[in-house]
Amino acid sequence: MGQIYSVIARPFRNFNIENRAFKVLEKRKTEAHPAPKHPTTVKILSRVREENPELFKKEDVKHEQLNENLKKVFVESKDPIAQPSTEKKSLPISRHPFEDSELGVMDVDYPIPEGKATLRTVFNFLGQHRLNPEQVTASSIATEHKLDLAKVEHVLNHFKIFNLYIPDEMMKTSSMRKAVQQQLEMAKSHPGFIHVSGVPKLAEAIADKAQTLNSNTSESLNTSGTKT
Repeated sequence: MGQIYSVIARPFRNFNIENRAFKVLEKRKTEAHPAPKHPTTVKILSRVREENPELFKKEDVKHEQLNENLKKVFVESKDPIAQPSTEKKSLPISRHPFEDSELGVMDVDYPIPEGKATLRTVFNFLGQHRLNPEQVTASSIATEHKLDLAKVEHVLNHFKIFNLYIPDEMMKTSSMRKAVQQQLEMAKSHPGFIHVSGVPKLAEAIADKAQTLNSNTSESLNTSGTKT
């Protein structure tokens, strides 16, 4: 029922609404209306008006002497005028890009309290534990870095670093070996963050693997040529 009433009443309510709004605005321009006051403020003002009516009467009286005194008041500034600097000193210019650290905002350069570890430290002992889990154990890590043993065990169980796995098929052609070399160079630039499985020395490993595959390929070709 309410929706039906609103649909019927809306055209009458909005009839000539723009002209009516302009009339209200024009009326407000000609008639000054003070801002509404809080009811408690109205009570206080009415009480003061009743107790001291002469104070409010003075508001309606124009003081000619005060107006004349204001006309004689002048403000003169005596501060020295600031002269523009004529020095043309060249500002330092650095054209080198800002090099961010590997960990970005997560990298810290301030002392870490005992019982805490930086993200870089966590990456390092994760990589060492992966390469040599028998020697780099949770107890040795906790003792070396003064960490809680239970927390170190949780970190070793639930967090791993990236593993770069290089299959033998990646060494068959020169273009693929070049791509592998680029990946290995990236791994070198992030020590501790990327682990290459089973490769203790990256450059020697890729060379040995490529040489082994090439020798196997040449032997198979020689064998097939001899049979023919």
